[in-house]
Amino acid sequence: MNLSRTQAGQILQAYDWKVYRGRPHQNGILLETNKGKKQINFWHDRVTFTWSYMWREELARSGYRTVERFLPTRNNRPGFVMDQWIVAATDYYSGISVDHRKHRDHYVLGKVLGRLHKTLEKLKNHRTMKRIESVWKKNNTFEIFDVRPLPQPENKHNFTSGVEARIKKSLELSSKVHLLRKHLPLSHAGFSGDNLIRISRQWYLTGFHNPSLKLLHHDTSHAISHIYQNSEWNLDHVAAFIKGYRTERQLSREEWIYMLSILIYRGETGELGDSGTLNDQKDKWDRLVRWIAGYLERESEVPS
Repeated sequence: MNLSRTQAGQILQAYDWKVYRGRPHQNGILLETNKGKKQINFWHDRVTFTWSYMWREELARSGYRTVERFLPTRNNRPGFVMDQWIVAATDYYSGISVDHRKHRDHYVLGKVLGRLHKTLEKLKNHRTMKRIESVWKKNNTFEIFDVRPLPQPENKHNFTSGVEARIKKSLELSSKVHLLRKHLPLSHAGFSGDNLIRISRQWYLTGFHNPSLKLLHHDTSHAISHIYQNSEWNLDHVAAFIKGYRTERQLSREEWIYMLSILIYRGETGELGDSGTLNDQKDKWDRLVRWIAGYLERESEVPS
């Protein structure tokens, strides 16, 4: 990101650091200072920024200290307004990311997401969070799925009717838990191993700069699909993730149904990010959905 001399000066004046050098990094700036490396991020939306600040602070207060937090300015604020942005700084974390060959790493990923969801639930009734949710609802449909054209495979034989039937099933599942959706807190649209970094045997929760927000469990379904693909379609790794999550937070029957509806939809509309999902990988995706339904039945979470 290119800054004017005036904008760079505003950032330097906002924080009590001595800056040696800086360079563009992702969608922000990475600074080398006398207090270590710092990352400057530019937020576009005050509502999302406030929401993000609140869950980070609450998670730290609950005892999970290895979470990326906004560093205070000279005025002891979590950020400051500069032109059309809100500017916020965090420590820069560099370490080992999640190893998708290791069950233990996926177990930890589940624990962290469960801990984050407990924090979001705790904050849901906070006055500021209620205002944020109200603003979000005005700008977002309360239906869980975005409307988008369906991807078409090379072989279209019986494709349209089959996919539409399965998406209809997904919507039917979601409609059964419509009351649940009214009580779920907001969370991130996605969550993956990219959000965890291990430094000296501790896992740091990082990222989520200018995130898209959706109702709880869009991130859970995203994490499951991410793990399943990156572990080379290994369901044992999905099981490790679920086990880790449940050590921190239990899932109700309605939540599992809602999550399954999202997973079915994601698979059918190609949200996995692989153009072959609806063809050669479709059987693997079906296997995941069937396995989760069976897992939940065995655990007496969702009846057959």
